[in-house]
Amino acid sequence: KRFFLCGRDAVRDAVGRGSLPRAVFDDATTESFCVHGSLDDVVAKGLHGDVVVLDPGDVLFLPAGLYHDVECGHEAPGLSVTVRFDDDIDNDDTRQDDGNR
Repeated sequence: KRFFLCGRDAVRDAVGRGSLPRAVFDDATTESFCVHGSLDDVVAKGLHGDVVVLDPGDVLFLPAGLYHDVECGHEAPGLSVTVRFDDDIDNDDTRQDDGNR
């Protein structure tokens, strides 16, 4: 897999130039893609970022807020797993302890 990675400022600039749809910046979800096509098409839009190539056995951690687009190869099957963490900490001390910890 090849990943194109860029920050929020680069996406905001590209949207401002009209190189990317506004939804890419506003929605920031997997429903809004940078560009349909290859990663070469993304770079051709003038979006500044880095291309990372993952080889078999590699792991890539993407922190929240990092925009990315992915291009999968056809050489072997691949697996992508998304794990999202809720950063809203529950400080409610009135919760009942059911004894199962």
